[in-house]
Amino acid sequence: MAVRTADRVIANRYALKTVLGRTELGTVWRAQDTLLGRGAVVREIVLPPWLGGAERRATQASVLREAGAVARLNHPGVVIVFDVVADHAGIFIVTELVQAPTLADLVLAEGPLPPRRVAEIGAEVASVLEAAHRAGIVHRDVKPANVMVPRDGGVRLAGFGVTPLQGVPQLAAAAMALGSPSYVAPEQARGTPCGPEADVWALGATMFFAVEG
Repeated sequence: MAVRTADRVIANRYALKTVLGRTELGTVWRAQDTLLGRGAVVREIVLPPWLGGAERRATQASVLREAGAVARLNHPGVVIVFDVVADHAGIFIVTELVQAPTLADLVLAEGPLPPRRVAEIGAEVASVLEAAHRAGIVHRDVKPANVMVPRDGGVRLAGFGVTPLQGVPQLAAAAMALGSPSYVAPEQARGTPCGPEADVWALGATMFFAVEG
């Protein structure tokens, strides 16, 4: 449920309007692009305060690098990255606003979904992940709340670039690795290096949730 808050304006352009959700690393906002007059989603990533200067710079560079790679992904199921803003307060990933319920919303409203429907959704998410993995991108936070299911068909996958670990110091990587505990693979939960297999694990857990509720 969106929570209204006082507007903050990022980069003299993005007005943060309501809180859509919170993660271990920050807040997801519904925002307004005041320059183009359109809605957007802003994922605010606040790095842990205990990170030293060198670790902070390496982690920030990793986030920016992976967000840029996601922005270049060419797949209709990827939620489009419009912009990335970095300042002293943190990093803000600006994406398109998809007006669609998430898989978590659907199960909450309808209960467990028919296996055939879940299989179709899973196949579309797998297609998005395949494109990402070919580009060297691991999502690391596949979960029902990041799977958007528009009423007119198709599936969109959000949440890319939020927990990038490539080139991040080991201590910082371990702190950022958790994602959503119910859906992470064992190696990711341990804070050890993880690859595409971690996304496959998370997709399986997500599909299990969809059919079992």
